Amino acid sequence: MVKEELSRFLQRVNANLLINVLATDRHIQVGCMMRKKFPQIIHQFDVWHVSKAIIKKLTEKTTDCAVLWHWIGSIKKHFWWSVASCDGNLELLKEKWRSVLQHCVNVHHFECNNQFHACAHQPLTEMEQKKKKWSKPSSPAYHAIQDIIFDNSITKSLEKLTLFCHTGDLEVYHSMMLKYCPKRQHFSYDGMVARTQLAALDHNYNTGRKQATSSRGPTEGALKFNQVFPKRCKTWVAQPIPDKNKSFVQENFNVPNCRSEVKRYQIVRNNKTKLAQEYCEHG
Repeated sequence: MVKEELSRFLQRVNANLLINVLATDRHIQVGCMMRKKFPQIIHQFDVWHVSKAIIKKLTEKTTDCAVLWHWIGSIKKHFWWSVASCDGNLELLKEKWRSVLQHCVNVHHFECNNQFHACAHQPLTEMEQKKKKWSKPSSPAYHAIQDIIFDNSITKSLEKLTLFCHTGDLEVYHSMMLKYCPKRQHFSYDGMVARTQLAALDHNYNTGRKQATSSRGPTEGALKFNQVFPKRCKTWVAQPIPDKNKSFVQENFNVPNCRSEVKRYQIVRNNKTKLAQEYCEHG
């Protein structure tokens, strides 16, 4: 069903727009369809879905190797960093991603690599090295990480991660849509269209916003942050608060113009209703 809906959507959109890149989850049938029916579109995976698969595999390994728990968070962050900093280079992405296996055993220089020769972090102090629970090349934790790093499905997925595509902005848009179209409230079709258009206007006017600053008090001019505790991260995170732009309301909703548009819409709709009635009566 997902494959068929996506195929119809792409055929419809391709008639008016040129699609260069499409990011999806790791659906096997979708990938096969993209290769056969839409080879001109660059198909990428959402990095979040691949990261989720890696974490799942690591978590399964912890049943026999509890020490692995200490490395799951670091491996997850390293994976995201590797994808974000590869600059579209698949070989560089592979070398960065696989370097975490050496980092786990306190090795930070890689002479055998062609492009990535050393860890990007600062040299660790003696205190930092003592606090870290390093693995050993012969330990079960090392072999567990090695199995996942060189897993065939993960390695194959790296080919579709070079452009660092993720649906974070889309999720933000869907979250904002709930303010205009709450799921627990019923709207007519016309109401849904209007509310969706409002959400799209709000979203488009607020892309690329600067971080908000404090306007009063002793912290005047300081950047604003919001402290959140995401369930997946299980730790406190400081998120920047962007400055909200509401200028689209004044620019697009001139009352006299809106009234004239509403009248014109009502006339057109009434004419369509009359034509439909006449068609039904005269067959």
